[in-house]
Amino acid sequence: MRAVVVGAGVVGLSVAASLAERGAAVTVLEARGVASGTSATSYAWANSNGKEPGPYFDLNLAGLERLHAEGTGSDWFVPSGHLEWADDPDHVASLSARVGRLLERGYPAEWVTARRARELSPALRVPDDAEALAWFPTEGYVHPALFAARLRRRAEAHGVVVAPRTPVSAVDDRPGGGVLVRTAAGDAYEADVVVSCTGRWTDEVSELLGARVPMVPRDVVGGAGVGFLATTAPVAVDHPVLLSSSELNARPAGGGRFLLQSTVLDATADAATSFALDAEVALDLRDRFARRFVGGEEARIEAFVVGQRAMPADGLSVVGHLGDAGDRYVVATHSGVTLSLALGGWVAEEVLGERLPLLEAFRPARLLDPERTFAAPVPRLPGQQ
Repeated sequence: MRAVVVGAGVVGLSVAASLAERGAAVTVLEARGVASGTSATSYAWANSNGKEPGPYFDLNLAGLERLHAEGTGSDWFVPSGHLEWADDPDHVASLSARVGRLLERGYPAEWVTARRARELSPALRVPDDAEALAWFPTEGYVHPALFAARLRRRAEAHGVVVAPRTPVSAVDDRPGGGVLVRTAAGDAYEADVVVSCTGRWTDEVSELLGARVPMVPRDVVGGAGVGFLATTAPVAVDHPVLLSSSELNARPAGGGRFLLQSTVLDATADAATSFALDAEVALDLRDRFARRFVGGEEARIEAFVVGQRAMPADGLSVVGHLGDAGDRYVVATHSGVTLSLALGGWVAEEVLGERLPLLEAFRPARLLDPERTFAAPVPRLPGQQ
């Protein structure tokens, strides 16, 4: 089988590697640089924590288990555990309900004391009377650039050709079956199947495949598709885990840096605006970090971006064939970091002829009715992002 994978983020590279390992001849066409799109602006939290409804929880749980199986001990996956601290009434109610659901499902979660929270994060300023503190020991985070490099090496070891800066301009039927994938430079690739793994550009690329899969818009200020991300310069703060709190989310970002996020502040996030390092919201994130952590007052912001989420229009993943010919396949998900390793194998199996029950709730057909409207949830509380 000859396959063209469009998109060289962590999902596309994982799909390409898995197809090649099963004997396919694979070419990856990437419009920009490898892992320079959605993968480059992700908080990269690996979890199945607030994933609803049940089938989406199950999907992410399987993805998290795969990350642990292959990534534990690597340089790209850090199973740090996740501490969530609620001190706002709405957040307390949300966290309490979520922990209850997760415990019913057998997901590792526990309430901890303030003392235990300080053991998990020695720099965290948490008062003795803090009560709504939950610990999720199996969660963690991924370093997307390192992860993408590992996936590319794995793919190329099995003969995959990765072509960055090669945007696709058209996908045509090929006489006798299969597709002809044309690029903006005028090249054409014959393939038995084309797989779109183009993240937040899925709506545009899927239209080339014959049916536009709607995604959450990226041009709505404060919408579900955008959120601020700040990275600190290296700072001596002893915080080794992933924290979600009513005021701030923070996790290590490598080399003494920390990645900062606050869903409360995302109401003004605008993907069309370039924000300076001293923008008001960037300084607000820095100040929140200083209040939360011993040593945080020494932090300065080194990078500040508006992250753009790859979220299908109803907030759930899209995985499956477009049409009945079997030569066009689409993958799009907000949970790309958690699911990417598992998705590689699942998609490869389906492209090669299997049909997996785990994926039935996520077929693209559900989004293709032009009369339907969708409203993905807008994250405003920790645990929702």
